[in-house]
Amino acid sequence: MKKTLRILLAAMLAMTLGLGFAAPAHAETDPTEVNTAAITKILKVPVGTDYPNMGFTFSVAPVSYNDSTANLAIMPPIGNAGVVTISFNGSAETLEATVDGVSSYYLESTELFGAINWPNAGKYEYTIKETGSTYVISAGSTQEAMTLSQAEYRVTVYVREYTDADAQAGKIPAGKTVGSRYIYAIGMVEVKKDDGSPGSGTKGDPSPGGGDSSALYSGMAFTNLYVKSGGGGGPDPDPDPNNAALVVSKSVSGDLGSKVWPFDFSMTITVPTLIPAFVKSHYAAYLMEGATVLDPTGTASSTLIGTDLQGRKYLMFSSTTATGFKLTHGQSLVFMDAPVGTTYVVSESGESGYITTARVTSNGFQGAVATGAAGAGLSIPDGSVYTSAQLIGEATNLAAFNNAYEDATPAGIFMSNLPYVGFILLALGCLAVFIVVKRKKRQVEN
Repeated sequence: MKKTLRILLAAMLAMTLGLGFAAPAHAETDPTEVNTAAITKILKVPVGTDYPNMGFTFSVAPVSYNDSTANLAIMPPIGNAGVVTISFNGSAETLEATVDGVSSYYLESTELFGAINWPNAGKYEYTIKETGSTYVISAGSTQEAMTLSQAEYRVTVYVREYTDADAQAGKIPAGKTVGSRYIYAIGMVEVKKDDGSPGSGTKGDPSPGGGDSSALYSGMAFTNLYVKSGGGGGPDPDPDPNNAALVVSKSVSGDLGSKVWPFDFSMTITVPTLIPAFVKSHYAAYLMEGATVLDPTGTASSTLIGTDLQGRKYLMFSSTTATGFKLTHGQSLVFMDAPVGTTYVVSESGESGYITTARVTSNGFQGAVATGAAGAGLSIPDGSVYTSAQLIGEATNLAAFNNAYEDATPAGIFMSNLPYVGFILLALGCLAVFIVVKRKKRQVEN
C-alpha cells in the first residue's frame, strides 16, 4: 500500500512539474490584457571599453502549430522574414551596471508578435537564437575578440478569438470584432544557455521591460562578450608612446639629481579575463627614450626580455606577477598590447636624498600629484591621492614619476670660494692692524 502511494505521489509531482514547464508566462483570463515579447541583447565589456557599432541578428524559426509540424507554412514570419536585428551604436543601449571591472550594456528589440495578423486561433511555437553580428572580427585577431551567445529559447504564442461573451462584457477593443484573433498568453522556455549548455527548462517572462518583475528587460536575453587591446596591438606592434596602452615615464630634477642613475621599479598588471582565450602569456612593454626603442638588457632580468618580429627587444609582463625593471631620466616603459580594462600597481624604490612624486592619467583623466617621503620612494596606489589600482582605458594612460634632489646651502668652505674668502680675511687683517696701530699711537700721545 505504501509503495503504491509513493508511486501515485511521484506521478502527481511529475504531472505538476510538466504543467509548470508548459504553462504560459502570462495570465490567460482577461482578453483586454496585452501580452508582448521582446529579445534582449546584453553586451559585457571590460570597464573603460569603447566598443564599435554592432548589429546582432536573431532567427525566429517556426517549430509547430498546434503541436504539429504539418502546417508550418501557415505560421506568420516574425521580424524581417524571420530575422530580428538589435543595433548597438553607443547611445541606444543602456549601461546596466559595472561589477568586478565588467560593464554590462543592454538593449531590447522591438515587440515581436503584436503586429502579426494571426491566420487562425491556436498554439504557435517558435525557436529563437542568435545567428551573428554585423561587426566581423577577423580570424586570429590579436587586437580584439567577441563571443556570440549560444542561447536558445522556445516561445509559444497562444492565440484566441474574441467571443460573444467578450463583446457583452465590453472586452473587445476598438477596431476588433467577434472572431478577431488576439494573443491571450505567451510562454517561454530556456532551451540552451549562453555557453551552449542545456538550459534550465523552466518558464520565463519575455515581456519587454521585465513585465511585472523587478528585472529591467525581457527575460529572453542573449549575452555577448567583447574585449580589445589598448594600444597598437597586433602580433608586431609599432612602439609608439602616442599610441600606447600605457606609458610609465621617469624624469629627474634638482641641481644634485643624477640623469644617469637607474631607479628601481616594480609593477604588476592584472588583465581582464572576460574572454579567457584573449588572455596572453605575457604583454609587451618597450623601453624607449622619446621615439627610440632601447635595448632593455640590464634593466630587468634576462628571463623577462623578448624579441618581436622586427628584432626589437621588449620586457615581458605576465598578468598578476610582479615584474622589476629600472628607468633613468628621460626613459619610458611603453605597453602596446595590454587590453582595455587592465589595472596595474607600480612602485618606485626609495633613493637617499630624493623625493619621489607621481601623477597618473587614467583613461584621459589626469589625477593630482602624489608625493612620497624623502628617500622612501612611492607606490601607486599611495593610499591617499590614488586609493586603488589604476585603469588602462581607451584614452591616454600615463604614470609619470619624478625624482627631485634639490641643492642645499653648504655648511663648509668649498675650493671654488677660496679666493673670495682670502680677500675677506686679508681685509679683516688689515683692519685689525690699523686698529692696533691707532691704539698704540693714542697711548704714546697720552
